[in-house]
Amino acid sequence: MLPGKRPEHMSAFDLTMIRTVMETGEASPRKDAGKPWTELWDGPERVIFGHDAEKGLQVGKGFIGLDTGCVYGGKLRCVAASFPFVGTNYQSPITNHQSPLFLTAM
Repeated sequence: MLPGKRPEHMSAFDLTMIRTVMETGEASPRKDAGKPWTELWDGPERVIFGHDAEKGLQVGKGFIGLDTGCVYGGKLRCVAASFPFVGTNYQSPITNHQSPLFLTAM
């Protein structure tokens, strides 16, 4: 997530590939470039994400990283939410499959 930018104003690349934020404010998929986006994100949305098994469970102000390496023998994690969501769909350029890109509590 890019600091100071609302999720609906971010590109699909920024929302799905970001690991760090460069000094220029651009998203980067590289772990060794810039600062982790989780150090810069202060909401107001709470971001729930995965695909970062190396760092394990991450819980901070405004974010929850769920990937704890289940595929490598770690625990499977989830977030249970009982309130309605609205969101935007993302169509994968590889599989042509549509899935929610981001969800926001109503």
